[in-house]
Amino acid sequence: MRKRTENKGFTLIEILISIAVLGIVLAALMSLFISSNKNASAQNLIVTMQGNSRSSMDFVVRTLNGLMRTNPPPVITGEGTCTGTNVCNSVISFTADENAFGGPTSTHAFRRHTSSSDGANTLGYASPDTGPIVSLAPNIVCFGIQRRDKNNAVTTSWADTARLDVSLTAETITILPDTGSKGRFTLTSSVFLRN
Repeated sequence: MRKRTENKGFTLIEILISIAVLGIVLAALMSLFISSNKNASAQNLIVTMQGNSRSSMDFVVRTLNGLMRTNPPPVITGEGTCTGTNVCNSVISFTADENAFGGPTSTHAFRRHTSSSDGANTLGYASPDTGPIVSLAPNIVCFGIQRRDKNNAVTTSWADTARLDVSLTAETITILPDTGSKGRFTLTSSVFLRN
C-alpha cells in the first residue's frame, strides 16, 4: 500500500513573498502615519500662534480705545510699522492725562521683552495699575503703531490724526516640519479717534 502524503505547510518561497508584501504594506502605512503626524504638528503650531496673536491684538485695540478717550489724547513714543522681516520698535508707550476719569497722568507701554516662561520677543503690557510687565503673547517679531489722517496719509501731528493703525507679526515657536521654516502671521487693526 502506498502512503499518501499531504502537504500541510508553506514553502520557504511562499513565506519570503508574504514577508516582502507585508513589509511593503507596513512601510506605506508608516509613511502615511509620519506624514499625518507632521501635518497635525504644523497645524497645532499655527493655531496656537494665531490664537495668541488675535488675543493680543484684541487687548491692544481695547486698551488703545480706552486711552483715545482721554483729552488731550495720549502722547505716543516709539511708533513704527512692520515691514517685511524687519523687527520693529521694542517699546511703544502712551502718556495719557486721565484726570477726566479721576486718575493722574500715567504712562502705559506695550513692549517686546524676554519672558522667563515665554522666551524672547514676548509682547507685554505695563501700566501703573498692572505694575510690572504682563506678558500677552510669545514670538511677536514685530509690533508697530502708525498715525493716519482722514485722507489715509501717514501723519505725525495729533491735530491731523484720525486713526491709529496697529500691526503685529507673530512667528511659530519652532520650525514647521512640512515647510522647514517658521510660520508667520500678520494682523492689522485700526483704532479710530473719537471726535
